[in-house]
Amino acid sequence: MGDFDPDKGDEPGKDNKNRHNHKPGKTVIENEVKATCTTAGSYDEVVYCSNKHCKDIYSKTTKTIDPLGHDYVNGVCSRCEEQEPITPPVDPGDGEHSEGLEYTLSDDGTYYIVSGIGTFQGANLVIPNEYNNLPVMEIDKYAFQNQTQLTSITISENIRTMGWSAFEKCTNINKIYFNATAMDDLGDEWACFSGVGNNTGNVTLHIGKNVTRIPANLFEVVSAGSHINYPKIVNVIFDKNSVCESIGEGAFTYCGSLQSIVIPDSVTNIGSGSGIFSFSNSPTYVYYIGTVKKWSDISIGKYNDSLLNATRYYYSETEPTEGGNFWRYVDGVPTPWPAYVAPSDPGDGEYSEGLAYTLSDDGTYYIVTGIGTYKEYDVLVPSTHKSLPVKAIGEEAFYQCDITSVTIPTSVVCIGESAFFKSFSSLQDIYYEGTLEEWCTIDFADHWIGSSVINDSKHNLYLQGNLVVNIIVPSSVSDIGTAFQNCASLESIVLNNNIIQILDYAFSCCQSLVNISIPDSVTYIGLSAFQDCRALEDIDIPLNVTAINDCTFSGCISLKNVTLGENIETIGCQSFWDCNSIEYIFIPKSVTSIGTGAFGGCESLTSIVIPDSVTIIGYSAFSGCESLTSIAIPNSVTSIDHYAFENCTSLTDVYYTGTEAEWAAIIVGNGNSFLTNATCYYYSEIEPTVEGNFWHYVDGVPTPWPAYVAPSDPGDSEYSEGLAYTLSDDGTYYIVS
Repeated sequence: MGDFDPDKGDEPGKDNKNRHNHKPGKTVIENEVKATCTTAGSYDEVVYCSNKHCKDIYSKTTKTIDPLGHDYVNGVCSRCEEQEPITPPVDPGDGEHSEGLEYTLSDDGTYYIVSGIGTFQGANLVIPNEYNNLPVMEIDKYAFQNQTQLTSITISENIRTMGWSAFEKCTNINKIYFNATAMDDLGDEWACFSGVGNNTGNVTLHIGKNVTRIPANLFEVVSAGSHINYPKIVNVIFDKNSVCESIGEGAFTYCGSLQSIVIPDSVTNIGSGSGIFSFSNSPTYVYYIGTVKKWSDISIGKYNDSLLNATRYYYSETEPTEGGNFWRYVDGVPTPWPAYVAPSDPGDGEYSEGLAYTLSDDGTYYIVTGIGTYKEYDVLVPSTHKSLPVKAIGEEAFYQCDITSVTIPTSVVCIGESAFFKSFSSLQDIYYEGTLEEWCTIDFADHWIGSSVINDSKHNLYLQGNLVVNIIVPSSVSDIGTAFQNCASLESIVLNNNIIQILDYAFSCCQSLVNISIPDSVTYIGLSAFQDCRALEDIDIPLNVTAINDCTFSGCISLKNVTLGENIETIGCQSFWDCNSIEYIFIPKSVTSIGTGAFGGCESLTSIVIPDSVTIIGYSAFSGCESLTSIAIPNSVTSIDHYAFENCTSLTDVYYTGTEAEWAAIIVGNGNSFLTNATCYYYSEIEPTVEGNFWHYVDGVPTPWPAYVAPSDPGDSEYSEGLAYTLSDDGTYYIVS
């Protein structure tokens, strides 16, 4: 046995002659913890003994990895998807960096007008409150146009007006400090900030605390047609203690880069008339320094859809203990609170205390009739109340209630008209405790969740805790009502062969719905049944359906392939309105009526053949079909209503099955100049032997006949052999005798 040496790994009582001295081998990375944007990572560098029979560790060193930091792309971290915080700007101070500006004394000699950049060469422009002991009250037109060296602008409290294009094309601006306490409304299309920040693409606007109003048209540009013109304002921050009371008409019109805005609770009026956020795709987030109640009291003008559809957060100093969207300042930056997670349902009645109920006429069950004194955002409808079942949610029960979720028990068998009307903008999740079959058998009113057109519905549906995405309707269900109306999570649905009717508004505003299989058993598809199903691409109408009702597919902007059953008789009003992906649709010969606006706004439709069963082409039936180049119209048509072909700017060929006289006899309404100015071809089975525009079918496609060419004179004597001639008396010509 070798000499015992515990420091060399010897074990007592064993032969240690083969012991060895450890030598470092390869380095291995172990126990790796990856760094995130905000937390450090680590790993161990482990060196094992180089002897292949030894598994001992020669050395181990723990290394630390610094946090990666956020990588913001377009305001969102590419790694963790966190929203980029809004860094509050720092006002550089009145008067600083403003030496050398040009000024003009007003006509009455009482104030100065900033009229140009002068000798000022700095990057941070500050308009001072005073100059030569007089207030500076105006910024002249074109004063700072094309000053690309500027990176920030501070507008002082005394400024009362600005001229057009005052800061136009100051493309490197990234901060604007607006401190004018009571600036007058600016003129429409003055475009004072046109192109500002075009190079940086990230302008933060800070509104000073003493500003009492944002003037009309402050950041409006001339037109939305050129996106490079609008100021690239991304974030708008009002001072927490702001006294601002109004935001004027058109103040942020066309501000297409706007992502977030902080609005103080002092604001009572937002853009009555034209709307401050009209024609922009933003903002994404609204941070309101106030309560839900105070927000509802603000007078908000029309055309502010982008403001109203943004995710809205309400200010809370402390972490909320109820559902909803809340925010607070973290180091001066608006920051959402984490979403409140309600505890699991502990049983009937909890979290629903204060809901209003009405006893049914027969005294056997209760109806939920209102929010009552309930203050939470997540509504749990109990299955019983005062020992009786809760079987219905009444009409307008949660009308205009700012709730985020509702849980419905299986005891509910009826949901009334407008039960959640005007709650749809905040209602995100509906939880039903029963099965798909039970959900389909509830008696839903046509508009239980809202109006027939809700373009921004966001609610998800959960059945027994499972998100509804792809479903197969069970065979026990024969009619589909409005159970899935406005269901944002629904992507595909297969209907069973027992389904007879798809009722009015059944799938309206299911904006994720891509596929639906309609069986031959279906005989009726209701009005607005698929309205605003914006992801729907294909639809096949079965043979037993006789009508496409009003607005059935209106707003289905992805719909490309449509097959109409051969028994369709009526194409209703606006039935395919704004289906701007349809390039061609075959109208079967069974159709007798094409309603008002039936194909209006089908911008990709290139040609269409109207069957000879149609007698009237309705008002605006094809208006706005900008790609329509040809249309075949039968001689059965006696009237073409007003604006039927308005703005059909590509229409060049009309194939008419009757004669020129019959075409002239058709009553054509106003607004059809693109139709009447097109070349009209008249039907001829055989190649015409007279001049004119004629057409025929070639493999079912309307095709013009070649233009008729009269035969040329074959020349003297050809085809004339044997005729009798007599010479004239004077011998100068012949007479065929």
